[in-house]
Formats: sequence, structure tokens, C-alpha cells
Amino acid sequence: QLVGLPIWFWSDAHYPTSVTASIPGLSATLTATPGDLRIDLGDGTTFTCPGGGTRYDPDLSHRDQQSTCARPYDRHGTYRVEASVVWTLTWVATNGATGTLPPVTRTAGVDLDVQQAQAVTD
Repeated sequence: QLVGLPIWFWSDAHYPTSVTASIPGLSATLTATPGDLRIDLGDGTTFTCPGGGTRYDPDLSHRDQQSTCARPYDRHGTYRVEASVVWTLTWVATNGATGTLPPVTRTAGVDLDVQQAQAVTD
């Protein structure tokens, strides 16, 4: 990554997911729904990306790419970047009972080395 160039963020798995558990005569389905993607750049900058951000499309030219979730670094260095999503949990049972569980936050991080590049031209 270079100073001044935006780095893109997006979530590949940003959609509701469900699982069902059953016992004889009763089953319950739990659905986890993701909230917005939250990015901490590790330099004091945090921001939120609605809907998990826009994925980079390798089939488009660089001029046609647009991100809903990108920021540049202002200084070189190594930064701990973290991405977090808060998942809302709801359940419904075949007997008509429903409910919610406490939200669950999932975070992933990576160390990012940001370099300064310079050029000399005539």
C-alpha cells in the first residue's frame, strides 16, 4: 500500500445466514444478519461502510471502479487494520415462538505496511 492511494475494503460474506436445529416435534431456525462493516485503520481513523462495502471487480478497468468503502493513509508505517461487523441474531420456532439473542461482533485484523514512494521528473 502507498501513502495517498485509497485502500478498498469490503466484506465477501455480507448477507444473512440461517441454521436450523431440530428435535422430534420441534425445530428452531436462527438467522444472523450483518450490520454495516466498520473499519479501524490503526492510525486513529475509523469509518463505517454501509452494506459491507463495494467489492472490487477485476473485469472492470481502473477508471470504472468505484468504492463505497475506501480511505488513503497520510503517513508511511505499519498499521494494524481491523474490520468488524455486528451480527443481529433472531430465531423462530415451528411452535410460533420467536426471539432475539444478544448481538455478536466479529473482528478480523491484519498488519499493513504502508510505503512512501517518490518520483523525480524533468
